[in-house]
Amino acid sequence: LLALSPFHLRYSQEARHYTWLMLFSLISYIFLYQAIVQQRWRWWLLFIAVTVINLYTHYAALVVLASQTVIIGIWILSLWPRLGFRTLVQPVVSALTIVGFYLAQLPDLLFALNWNLGPDAARGGGSVPLSFWLYEMFNTFVPSVGAWPYLLAILALFGLWQLRRKPHRYLLLLLGFGLIMPVVLIATFQVARWALVKYVIYLLPFYLLSVGIGMDAALRPGVRLFGKHGRYLIIFFVFLITV
Repeated sequence: LLALSPFHLRYSQEARHYTWLMLFSLISYIFLYQAIVQQRWRWWLLFIAVTVINLYTHYAALVVLASQTVIIGIWILSLWPRLGFRTLVQPVVSALTIVGFYLAQLPDLLFALNWNLGPDAARGGGSVPLSFWLYEMFNTFVPSVGAWPYLLAILALFGLWQLRRKPHRYLLLLLGFGLIMPVVLIATFQVARWALVKYVIYLLPFYLLSVGIGMDAALRPGVRLFGKHGRYLIIFFVFLITV
């Protein structure tokens, strides 16, 4: 779905940093997922490395990191009754390391924050409500042709519903908060950016993954019915969506 997404293809051919932002954000979430599931230092170190690269790629990576901080906080609270302060060691060390590597960018960061949040924010474009961001994402991530945007939105919600069971709780945490938290933060802090979806292009993989999970669940009865040939139903369905 991502490889054939018109929105993705449009920006993948532009000599700017938006698809780099999406790439590094997605990789950082993959490493974060492994870190909170396995709780091993190697995954936290990989998360640190990719996050630092992402922060030096685009200022919007700060919103990604802020969203990940919320996710990490929820993860800590879920383990706190059993592990207590031990749950803080890896996240705190990771946070301090990321801050240490990003200090060189601090002067430019302060200028950018003043441009987007301070008295000069109006020059960066006006801030818009959360509803505007959701509306633009709904109509931009998928071409507004007929009922397709509505169908994919239903499949995305259905996909998230499939993850409600305990074995998938961390994936639901990452997908759910990773998809909505950035635009909530942008709207809450009134970041001076019009609702241009390219600024949150890193949300596209989350949306399409949710769609894919929902599609898989919806087509599973047909796959069971037609046996090994059921996989062609999925291929045909994806073909209809993308073409």
